[in-house]
Amino acid sequence: MTRNAGRMSAFGFAVRILVLVLAFPGLAHSESATDERRVTLDWRLEVNADGRVGFVERVGTSNAVLREKLEADIAKWKFIPPLVDGKPVTLRTRLVVQVGLTPNPDGETYAVHVRDVTTGGALSHIKMPAYPDEEVGMLARGKQVALVVVEVEFDGNGKQVGVKVAEGSPLTTGEFVRRTKRSTRSWTYEPELINGKGIPGRVVYFMCVVAHRPDESPALQLNPCQWTPPGKHAVLGNGDSLALDSSVSLKSHVIGSTL
Repeated sequence: MTRNAGRMSAFGFAVRILVLVLAFPGLAHSESATDERRVTLDWRLEVNADGRVGFVERVGTSNAVLREKLEADIAKWKFIPPLVDGKPVTLRTRLVVQVGLTPNPDGETYAVHVRDVTTGGALSHIKMPAYPDEEVGMLARGKQVALVVVEVEFDGNGKQVGVKVAEGSPLTTGEFVRRTKRSTRSWTYEPELINGKGIPGRVVYFMCVVAHRPDESPALQLNPCQWTPPGKHAVLGNGDSLALDSSVSLKSHVIGSTL
């Protein structure tokens, strides 16, 4: 090993310790002029044949107060159910709602704005791939952030049947991309159900790795892990996923409303 190679190896090892692989599904932080914070929550939802909500079941236990406020509103929403043999039928799906929270003038409460609503199948279990050691040094010396988005297809049994780099993915090549695509084979998926039978679906999954060096200023250590899918309103945080298609669609006009 040459002296320069030894230095690079030591540098890569030091940076690898500082590489942050952040995975907090359901949270996306968007700092803007209005100090809005984005929060993403999801439920299992049954839509009856008449388009009304049959039941809402929480997925996760975070933000209980906010969930309760949203559920009172979701119960009133109307949907367009799927058709089987020309007749509307009951469907079970995953409902993902992203809201923006902005401080009210009193400084104690928040206004809740509906920013995005999505239905469809969902990821139910993932195993995150390890960031490749050979790319650590390049990450720290370059943009210091690696963002990759994959689009995954699954069948009615929740088994992955296809994967590709998603449209608009910041990173499209490299070992990290290959590892992420391979890892989706062992993930499990929750399809929508029509008359109790699962149907195929697609989701996008966003993964972000950030490297910080000790000598960086605080301004350079802000979380850059945000991505908005083309044609969507949602701002995804690291570890977030989003359905691309669904057998049911929202009829009520709620995006942009304030609760």
